[in-house]
Amino acid sequence: MLKITIKNLLRQGARNLWIFLELVIVTLAMWIIIEPLIVGHADRNLPLGFDADRLAVLTVHSLTPGAEGYVQQPDSMGFDDFNRLMMKVRSLPEVEYATPVMEMEYPGSYFTSMMMFGPGVPGDSLLRYLTYFTYYPGQDYFETMGFKSIDAGLDTEALSAEPVSQSGTELVVTRTIAELLWPGKKIIGLEYEDRWQGTMRIKGVIEDWRHNPYLPSSAAALMPMTMDEPLRDFSCLLRLKSGVDMGKFVDSLNERAEAEINTGNYFLSTSGTLGETIIENGEVNGVLNSIRMKTAMAVFIMLNIFLGVSATFYFATRRRVTEIGVHRSFGATAGKIIRMLMTESIVLGLMSFVIGELILLNFIDTVFTSSMSRMRDALPMYDVWTTDFWPWFAVVSAIVCVLLLICVAVGTYIPARNISKINPVDALRHE
Repeated sequence: MLKITIKNLLRQGARNLWIFLELVIVTLAMWIIIEPLIVGHADRNLPLGFDADRLAVLTVHSLTPGAEGYVQQPDSMGFDDFNRLMMKVRSLPEVEYATPVMEMEYPGSYFTSMMMFGPGVPGDSLLRYLTYFTYYPGQDYFETMGFKSIDAGLDTEALSAEPVSQSGTELVVTRTIAELLWPGKKIIGLEYEDRWQGTMRIKGVIEDWRHNPYLPSSAAALMPMTMDEPLRDFSCLLRLKSGVDMGKFVDSLNERAEAEINTGNYFLSTSGTLGETIIENGEVNGVLNSIRMKTAMAVFIMLNIFLGVSATFYFATRRRVTEIGVHRSFGATAGKIIRMLMTESIVLGLMSFVIGELILLNFIDTVFTSSMSRMRDALPMYDVWTTDFWPWFAVVSAIVCVLLLICVAVGTYIPARNISKINPVDALRHE
């Protein structure tokens, strides 16, 4: 069957050459359109590295001088109010852990801080940027977030409780950062002179986690910070106990906040789930809107490509009525004719796909490797399939191949089914 198929394709010559070139261009176009969507959706669905389903977010504000109900008080009273507020939150029967964080600066909030850093590794002169979040010691931060410490380091309770060192800046880094910068070494407690930040000390190492669900996977560090004065506006992250209904808890908390939570000048502004907050921040920053627009544009273009390719094969198949009539006159069944036409189209599609992939490979390999190398040099990243060339290329190529063959198959099958049943006499009269 395959030998006959190749002979038929070669015999049709120029007609199939134009179809072949069209399919090569379609392959390239599909790749350019589909690749960002596949990678974007894949990155969004990667594990965050912590259990976000049980995390709620409270936004706490404080009354300003002159506002109705404002109470003038010294900073010491402000600390008392802050501690009472956190005690009330932690004492809620549904809450397992709670921690205060700077307003809108927590994993999944889309707002992060960046710093240049140079770990002082001999021979390493690369300029790197590190994403980091601050946290307050003694506030159950690591237990609340559900981060996991590595076996050789302090457990999460110890990391949360250990006070800020006065001898220099401290960092809790992820496993990826540790393995990238100090491969094979035990770095907990390591002190080094950073080229930009001064004296740095590795306080702990935790498992990898993703700080932003809308960006490719990257590792982030955590930096302890002293609370020198009472926080005025901040967010509070709550980890609910297992089995608690998140929706009911949030609705109930909003209703009883004034009576049970508000303390001194502090009042609960909003509350919601971390998942809802991630979506809201994606809306505010235009990330979700951009994803929707790209998806809609891709669907529209892919629909046009599908119709164009299907129409090409439809008319190419219809032009072979006389040939099909001859096959019918020699006893070929309708099923055999359909299989013959489908096989020819699929083989032609596969040949076009292979040539298109070779053209892409000639350019993409260098571009991808160079781009990813620069990203890894500038920002530590942990490996996922979207950051490894061959898995990335193979997955996208497989999806493009399937879509291309669907277009070819649909465009061939419909006319092939109709003309496969034609009467030989009618077919010869058509000539």
